[in-house]
Amino acid sequence: SSLKPEIKSFRIKESQNVIGSTIHIGWDADNYTKIELAGEDVTLYKNVELVVEKAVKIQLVVYNDFDQIKQSIRIVPYSSPNIRRFS
Repeated sequence: SSLKPEIKSFRIKESQNVIGSTIHIGWDADNYTKIELAGEDVTLYKNVELVVEKAVKIQLVVYNDFDQIKQSIRIVPYSSPNIRRFS
């Protein structure tokens, strides 16, 4: 067995997102003592909700006493249509 931490999965659960929508980001990791998502300690969690405001790259960092591993995902929302007139 390895002493290195391992990221088994890291993903956005929704296939599409719109600016202002809420998305769910989930992960699974092994052999860690600490997990950070976008600089915040999320060690006690397996997923978070995030309101999409703009395109952003989010990094997951998994640590233990021997090493760390990083993985990133990019969130690229699209604008919702502007409805100007109903007929």
